[in-house]
Amino acid sequence: MVSVVLATLGVWQFAGPMITDAIRDRLSDPVSISTEWPDQFGENYSWALRNNVDIPGSNMSPPSNFFGVSPRRFDAVKVEEQGVKITVVGGHSKPVIITNLKARIFSTAPPVSGTLLYAIPQGSSPLLRVGIDLNDLNPSARSINERGQLADRYFEGNSITLNRGETQSISVDVRASRTTFTWDLQMDILDGGKSKTITIDMAGHPVELTGCAPSYGRVYLNYSSEWKLGGDASMCPKPRSGI
Repeated sequence: MVSVVLATLGVWQFAGPMITDAIRDRLSDPVSISTEWPDQFGENYSWALRNNVDIPGSNMSPPSNFFGVSPRRFDAVKVEEQGVKITVVGGHSKPVIITNLKARIFSTAPPVSGTLLYAIPQGSSPLLRVGIDLNDLNPSARSINERGQLADRYFEGNSITLNRGETQSISVDVRASRTTFTWDLQMDILDGGKSKTITIDMAGHPVELTGCAPSYGRVYLNYSSEWKLGGDASMCPKPRSGI
């Protein structure tokens, strides 16, 4: 009897950790992902409304102060650039490898052209890691050069490996021009040699981003904490998609 118990303990000491890891892997996701979708990102803090809106001059510096809450609550659409910070944490006993990050486009439409709200950026630009151009035939992650323009496909020469508990934050600058896009992000991973794709969106919903319109019904500029009616479509942030 004692020999049986000792033999069992010996087997468990050898196989126990592997069995425990297998059970944990089966009950957990390969990675956990959290996102931050800031209303302001980098050097761009501009929004477009579908309708012509009259805004009285007031001491409201960023557009969010005019809206009172996130501009998206008023069906406002971010113009030209949308940032997202993605934090990925490895969850399995074997390394999980991120092999690609790309945009999935659901629909396109003409740019939003009712009212443009353009505000001078507040604060410094965050350090960007990769960017995605929705106008690209292959809207996948690209490195960003010193001029802030998109360069080589990031994951053609790189991958990100995460062991259990390891964390990687990815700052993504998604850009659009001339068109309104509805989209989300797709992250490709290898988990135990098997390919999987993870969807990244905004609280279960696709994201909307518009390029500059040729003209607007209203253009408001924000200088010295006051909204002023004036200017034209040339005030719209310029795209930085090309090399």
